[in-house]
Amino acid sequence: MLRAREVIEDAQTAFELLEEQIDETMVRIHWFLCICLCRTALDALNKVDRKHSENTDAAISEQWKNIKDHPTENEIFFHFIKAERDLMIHQYEVSADSYEAPLLAFDEDGSIAQVANEIGLEGDFDWFILQTGKYAGEDARDILKEALSWVDSRVTEIEKSLLEGV
Repeated sequence: MLRAREVIEDAQTAFELLEEQIDETMVRIHWFLCICLCRTALDALNKVDRKHSENTDAAISEQWKNIKDHPTENEIFFHFIKAERDLMIHQYEVSADSYEAPLLAFDEDGSIAQVANEIGLEGDFDWFILQTGKYAGEDARDILKEALSWVDSRVTEIEKSLLEGV
């Protein structure tokens, strides 16, 4: 098994844990972990997995060439995985934040009433929005899930090419 596959599995577990968090500090820590593991899976390809064999090295090189040659098709890497990881590692900033808004509900006569001043991370993790970058305004977890899927697909393509004997 490729080391990158092991990292992806850990990243998916970290994502599941992220979704369970409501405390702002725990959200930030699990977010950091997910982003770093997402990027680490790709680093593992380059620094660990390519040493397995010439075929593995060739398959990984081909995948990286494809990523670099087609930046538009792989923008999740350049505009989210790499950008978010660099922001966190170098500046310890998270580009996502809880969205605070009044919580409204229908009262008995059908009119709208405010039932709370705001919703956010405190007891409700439904609003975790990217504030900057290409994906600003998007739910951060949706983009992270897309990023994990993208990384998984890249590794799966390498695994398939190795099974086919490149």
